[in-house]
Amino acid sequence: MTGQKKALTARHHCITQAATLKKEFAAAIQKSPPMHLPVRPRYSFIATLARAIIGQQVSAAAARSVWKKLEILAASQGMLAFFTSDHYEQLRQCGISGKKVEFLIGLSDSMQSGDLSPRRIKRLPHGERTKVLTALKGIGQWTADMVGIFYCLDPDIFPDGDLAVMNTFNRLVPTYTSTQLLVATKQFAPYRSYLALYLWHLKRNMF
Repeated sequence: MTGQKKALTARHHCITQAATLKKEFAAAIQKSPPMHLPVRPRYSFIATLARAIIGQQVSAAAARSVWKKLEILAASQGMLAFFTSDHYEQLRQCGISGKKVEFLIGLSDSMQSGDLSPRRIKRLPHGERTKVLTALKGIGQWTADMVGIFYCLDPDIFPDGDLAVMNTFNRLVPTYTSTQLLVATKQFAPYRSYLALYLWHLKRNMF
């Protein structure tokens, strides 16, 4: 199935399932353009992890600002080589906290030693992938979910630890409790990553 066909199939499925929860939810998705997972990852494995770590517990605008500075500094040698203790102060000057800098250096060390393999991560089911990733300092379930969606391009991950996703879902289906919402996401399988894409889109454009 091509990316375009999968996006349209996922959209139809999301609209159909949303309609069983609230007709306004289905209408909101129907008014949205089809959401796509990329054909290939936009960023390298280390960059995907770094973006997720930088984005933890900060606003989207702040994360984008830090990322732009980091991309400029690391451009000449690449992030894998840039995430070292020799560049600690430069990383801090980008606006990255000391703890996050340590996480990034640890990730680079794990990759360069061969303990963390992007190829292996891509082959693993999401549950096993999550266990491998969350064993590393600085990586929790949310970061593992971001890697699964945007690097591994898994179509069926619902990032229930993402506040924007959950808050938007709650606004669209306000009569449901958090527990009921999580149960409801199961009916969107096997396209839960697309559901998340629609919720992020609606967050940006409706709320």
